[in-house]
Amino acid sequence: GKTLRRNPYSLMSCPTDTSGYEISVLRVENSRGGSAFLHEKLKQGDTLTVSQPVNLFSYDHRAKKHVMMAGGIGITPFIAMMDQMEREGKAFELHYAVRTRTHGAYWKELQQRYGAHRVKIYCDEEKLFIPTEAILERQHLGTHLYVCGPAGMINAVLGKARELGWPRPHLHSEE
Repeated sequence: GKTLRRNPYSLMSCPTDTSGYEISVLRVENSRGGSAFLHEKLKQGDTLTVSQPVNLFSYDHRAKKHVMMAGGIGITPFIAMMDQMEREGKAFELHYAVRTRTHGAYWKELQQRYGAHRVKIYCDEEKLFIPTEAILERQHLGTHLYVCGPAGMINAVLGKARELGWPRPHLHSEE
């Protein structure tokens, strides 16, 4: 029989390519069901029925610049976002925290595509952490901030931004 699951995943493929959708799903031990199903039950060739894509985390087109901060699997929504920003000639930078360089998904490809000056990697294992305050302090007026990752990271980054006087409409997050 059919099972209905409501699991939102970030589409990672190029937004203009509608021939298929790419998602990344981390295998989680205490999964609510989605992660376990996709990793254990789904096989190549299986058919899934999916809803129309819905954008729950879009970027503000009025922003002069976009600063993205990702933690772990929180990288996924930024992949399609950067693709679109690049095509639209938008100014952006990504700060991506990974546990280890081998554990971090996509960082090499993103650095090759957009340059290490726009895609910066921070590795827990090497005691390299995102210098949130320094990054937020040096941004010009009209910059928007986007954060995706673990709740603790999101709360810390948004808290620091508010403390530094960033306008709330310029702060965007997704857990």
